[in-house]
Amino acid sequence: MRSQSLPPAFDGFTLLHLTDLHVEMSAHAMHRVADLVDGLAYDMCVLTGDYRTKTFGPCDATLDGMASLRRHLKEPVFGVLGNHDSVRMVPKMEEMGIRMLPR
Repeated sequence: MRSQSLPPAFDGFTLLHLTDLHVEMSAHAMHRVADLVDGLAYDMCVLTGDYRTKTFGPCDATLDGMASLRRHLKEPVFGVLGNHDSVRMVPKMEEMGIRMLPR
């Protein structure tokens, strides 16, 4: 989608936006997402939350799945937490090279 209100410096700028991944729900779906993003041409990736399905409990499976997906994403990658996510996830996400932004 093109916007007339963006500065000319953004002409041709391409954003990859992934949201509501609910990573631990389906390993097959996450492998498919990784396959789809491989080889895409974009200038920046943004991840907009709900990385996990549950709103409570351990985050390990989600973080493992995000680490696998992250290997397929080109720099820079920015993220924000969704309402299903926990602030406890932020340090590991940043260790993966995802620059987490405050809400």
